[in-house]
Amino acid sequence: MILTRKSAIVTDSSAAVNDAGQLLLEIESLREQLHTSFEHLGLTSPIVLEKSQQLDELLNNYHVFLKQRNNQTQTYSHE
Repeated sequence: MILTRKSAIVTDSSAAVNDAGQLLLEIESLREQLHTSFEHLGLTSPIVLEKSQQLDELLNNYHVFLKQRNNQTQTYSHE
């Protein structure tokens, strides 16, 4: 089972890097699982669909994380 989390603004830059890194590791792991499931079970398998939806959620979380980090960086540069 892949655990997902909602992104939050992180004030510590090292924590942000670790969160981004962990999220990327989860994305890559799930991408590999999806590919393997697709090869063995086919495109219409409920398992493939579930993994695809999980991957979409992780990618959306990563996009939100990057957007928040970018907004935070812009805020610091204007102070």
